[in-house]
Amino acid sequence: LIMTTMLLQYVVEGLPFGGVGQSGFGQYHGKYSFELFSNKKAVFKRSFLIEFMFRYPPWDDSKIGMLRHVFNTNYILLLLGLLGLRR
Repeated sequence: LIMTTMLLQYVVEGLPFGGVGQSGFGQYHGKYSFELFSNKKAVFKRSFLIEFMFRYPPWDDSKIGMLRHVFNTNYILLLLGLLGLRR
């Protein structure tokens, strides 16, 4: 009876096989063994269409000048001008 139960637990793909802690090796079977031996990590996938050249170092005078221009631009006036609402 014990042998049958053990084999049944091993044969059914959806059941984890093995013990926990000191009573076994962990859960080895199907997706459980994949998850047990997998090292999970975060993956960041970039979705930028254009990679801006001033985003990364090395920083030279031309890149710093472009960044200053980006930060000093008044985007509200630019938007109003594009919409034809600026006098």
